[in-house]
Amino acid sequence: LTDALKPAPALPKPETKAITADERAALLADLKGDNKARRSLALHRFPAVQPNDAKAEVEAELLRFLKDEDQFARQFAAKGLAVWGGKDSVEPLIKPLDDTAFPARWGAIEALGHLKDARAAEPLAKLVADRKDAHQVSTSLKALGATAEDAVLKLITHEKPEVRRDACQILKVIATKKSEAALAKASSDRDSLTAMFAKEALKTAKGGQ
Repeated sequence: LTDALKPAPALPKPETKAITADERAALLADLKGDNKARRSLALHRFPAVQPNDAKAEVEAELLRFLKDEDQFARQFAAKGLAVWGGKDSVEPLIKPLDDTAFPARWGAIEALGHLKDARAAEPLAKLVADRKDAHQVSTSLKALGATAEDAVLKLITHEKPEVRRDACQILKVIATKKSEAALAKASSDRDSLTAMFAKEALKTAKGGQ
């Protein structure tokens, strides 16, 4: 019950800093190189580096590591794409949502939240329905905002009360007027927590656009 009452936190913005062109070139060379230790260090650094005019080149290299055999390489490639990625990174980041290694999976979930692309909404909502990484997924769906509303709204009639609760808590953050009727109905859900969360989300919907 205690966990059910805790909303997922807001997705923190990546903290990045600028580096010189020479530093960036050296990191990129390490990422492309054969030295595993240096590649690993570069993967760990790029998520904290401010993007610049080499964004497309860095993105392309990071995308390669989403298929790496090392789960932490996959994780930090995803974290890097949260900063350096764009529209071309969305579909490749959706694929790791079924990765058997949770660090890689969580990295992809987080990156999709940062990229804020509507294509991620349905795959992320499916994880809520599957009760898989619900806390992490809820955070990213909230970050997607109204673009995720339709996908999340489908979940408030799910057979599992836990899924309905999660959906209502997400809608409390992202709901607009289009959710108002469905949330009004969910406010009398047979599950008391779902009903409570639906009433809270309904306030958001009524104030939405």
